[in-house]
Amino acid sequence: MAPKMSVHIKSYFDFLCPWCYIGKIRLEKAIREAKIKTETEWVPFELYAHQDEHVIHREHIHSHEHLDKIYQQLTPIAAKEKIIIRQHSYERSSRRALTGILFAREHGKIEEYMRCVYAEVFEYGNDISSLMVLGKIALKLGWNVEAFLRYIDDSKNQNNMVHLSETSKRSGIHGVPTYVINGYTLAGTIPAHELAQLLLEHSHPSKKIISTPKKPKSKATHIFKSPKRKSKKPQKRR
Repeated sequence: MAPKMSVHIKSYFDFLCPWCYIGKIRLEKAIREAKIKTETEWVPFELYAHQDEHVIHREHIHSHEHLDKIYQQLTPIAAKEKIIIRQHSYERSSRRALTGILFAREHGKIEEYMRCVYAEVFEYGNDISSLMVLGKIALKLGWNVEAFLRYIDDSKNQNNMVHLSETSKRSGIHGVPTYVINGYTLAGTIPAHELAQLLLEHSHPSKKIISTPKKPKSKATHIFKSPKRKSKKPQKRR
């Protein structure tokens, strides 16, 4: 039997995407089920631009009617994953929270930080652009709160996060969640047992070289995409 190799997972996400929350839970289950060595790289992907005071441009957001339909679909799926997802207003930016991922990476607590932020958004309905809300998370994780808040509000650190996000968009990532598993791209989230099978297929180097892994049986659920920027038409000279 050929030895299994480590599977590298590049996961693109935004804290404002409920499917990313569900996808994270499913990925954790899949890794446990597959029982293989994995390395997950979480890449921040800022879905929505924002104005001053971290307010999102309203023209980039789904209509309230469309959001209602999305969350009606989400509620039973979230219940199966044993998490709570409540609808929120999508009026505040995730930039500070996403910048916090860089701080969490430096301090070795990415998984714990992500679980806390997702809970604040979807379980408690809190505003994750709020320094008070994010400071509470830092305190819970045992970090120096003042140092954390300075870090996430620093324009240089925010620009570093935005650079990662924009680089992803230029490389062909258009929405979240998206996973790149040893070079194989899965746009959306699928049930944990199918994702586990996909991970197992990628853990065998011989299979990976000979053929492309089978497509998952379930259609990947992919809802939240980055809005396209409108280009201005050149004015005709008179």
